[in-house]
Amino acid sequence: TETTGLWHRDLPLDHDAQPNLVQLAALLCDENGAVLQSMAAVVRPEGWHIPVEAATIHGISDHRARAQGIPILSVLAMFSALCAISDKVVGHNLSYDIGIIERAYWLIKRTSRLPRTRVCTMLMAKDICRIPKARPTERDPYKWPSLKETYKHFFDREFEKAHTAIADATATMDCYFAMKKQSVIEVAPKLMHRASSRSNTDPDAEPRTFERLSTINKQLLSVYDKMSDWEKTFFTDMEKRI
Repeated sequence: TETTGLWHRDLPLDHDAQPNLVQLAALLCDENGAVLQSMAAVVRPEGWHIPVEAATIHGISDHRARAQGIPILSVLAMFSALCAISDKVVGHNLSYDIGIIERAYWLIKRTSRLPRTRVCTMLMAKDICRIPKARPTERDPYKWPSLKETYKHFFDREFEKAHTAIADATATMDCYFAMKKQSVIEVAPKLMHRASSRSNTDPDAEPRTFERLSTINKQLLSVYDKMSDWEKTFFTDMEKRI
């Protein structure tokens, strides 16, 4: 994920001060690391903007997002379809991503379909990278490695286009399978975000009109019966438009 700012651990996910999702990317892989499907999309801002400070990091300005982005409902429908055929979600500092994604679903009055099995490569890599803390202690001498640091440890090089969602997702995938080959124990993330202070679920809400897509993903359509009504509407509408 790329966002409008930093997550506030002391605030619930529905608080106005929490950052919004700017870009979402995901890779669907088999158990050997082969990429089966992928998605990457910039979200069109609706009622919020992208600060210059955030745009400097990930390169997505408010102007670009409004000109090139697509509605959040379209983005999350695609992501949900990938989740529907996944049995595990892997991310670097995954608790942060989960907070951002759960907030995005809350804003459109939907429930996320993130797989129950969750793995954080940052937590897995801590005792492998062994990067000293600025203020180490005897019991906890190492810092949480960044994605760049983790990738550098395993591949002895930098990865290109860091802080773009698809590049970060690809680097995370590479690090995960590198650790898997070394039989590193998978570690689940700790819940970072506080629950919403109020319900925002509206199962009867009508989905918005989705933008035309150039191809129909046959593999995702094969799990049509597993999708919720709003996800089915997305793919039915997409098929009619092509």
